[in-house]
Amino acid sequence: MPLSTAKRGTTSWYNRHYLKHIEAQGFMTALVYDGQITIQVDMSERVATRQLVKADQLQAALQEHHRRRLVPDQSVPSMADTDHEMMQSYTDQVLKHFGILALPGEISCLTRRFFGKL
Repeated sequence: MPLSTAKRGTTSWYNRHYLKHIEAQGFMTALVYDGQITIQVDMSERVATRQLVKADQLQAALQEHHRRRLVPDQSVPSMADTDHEMMQSYTDQVLKHFGILALPGEISCLTRRFFGKL
C-alpha cells in the first residue's frame, strides 16, 4: 500500500498482507495487523482507504499480467518462441557475415539448449 499518491514522487509502502483493519486515530490512521501489530501512518482514514483500493487495483493488474504470461494467447507466439526465433535469425546472420558453415540442426540444438525445450 503506498503511503502517498503517485503525484508526490517517491513514497513509503506498507505491507497489506495480514492487515486486519484500519482505525482512525485523530489525524492519523492505525494499520492493525495479525499478531497485535499496529502501525500509525500520517494520513486520514479516508486517504488510507483510498490507497488500499489503489493497492488492490495494482495487485489485480499484476495478477492479470502474470496470468496472461502463464496462459499465452494461442493467436500470438509466446515470448519464449519469439526469443527463439530472434536468436535463430541473429545466429544465421552472424554465421553468414563471417562465412561460417554450420548445419541448421546444430544451430537449432544450441539455441534449444540455451532457451530450454520449447
